[in-house]
Amino acid sequence: MLAEASAKPNVFKLLLMQFKLLLKKNFNVKKRNRQQTLMQFLVPFFVNFILFIITVDDKYNPNGFNARTWGTRQPDVTTVGGLAACNPDRMPSCVTPLSIVHKPVDDESANFVSRVVASMLAANDHIAPESVRYFNSSLDLNLVLYETPNALLAAVHFPEDFKLTSAPVGVSEVALQYNQTRSCVFGVNDCSVPWRDVALPLQLAVETALIGEVRAPRALRPAHADPCGQPHPHPPSSSLIRTRTPSLTSNPPLPPVRA
Repeated sequence: MLAEASAKPNVFKLLLMQFKLLLKKNFNVKKRNRQQTLMQFLVPFFVNFILFIITVDDKYNPNGFNARTWGTRQPDVTTVGGLAACNPDRMPSCVTPLSIVHKPVDDESANFVSRVVASMLAANDHIAPESVRYFNSSLDLNLVLYETPNALLAAVHFPEDFKLTSAPVGVSEVALQYNQTRSCVFGVNDCSVPWRDVALPLQLAVETALIGEVRAPRALRPAHADPCGQPHPHPPSSSLIRTRTPSLTSNPPLPPVRA
């Protein structure tokens, strides 16, 4: 009985024996069907070779089937800084970095806009509060622009009834206005880019301040808070460049105002 127990293979030996037998059987089958075996090796090779050729053509051939991707380039990453400030060396005529246009209809609207402006200035401590200029209407601001086009760098237009409980779309829109005149150091060299250096920081500052103020129960949040961008001088309402937070539309800008 001991001899029979020792002669009986264990599980691992049994699996190894089965593997050897199946391997030998498959080898004999493949050997008898050489053409079929050859096709099993060649078909995957040709398929992968064709895919490799397509990949190489797509990557190195600008006139290939995917030629449009050669003309499409991802835009460079734009780092948005703080609010733009007037630089007397580049643009001596600029005296006001930020203007606020708002004529509140009640204390609630006045307090809300004051908190938004205070939040913007707190996040941009390089802008002195006394350098911010306030206007009661867009007409007052435009009169200053027509007299001295480069005196004001950027402006934020708040509706009269702008507050947390504003539901109508027209009441809850904010208009952003910026000077498109480039400021340069030497002639046309080393110039600023207005949409990047002025418009984007202004939009980011306004949206950040609004988001901070609307962190309230859902019932108190406004139905819309969509900033609108527009260049100097103040264009008619039909020319507003509307944008959904936080993206900026690529509508063609209006001609810049120069002194």
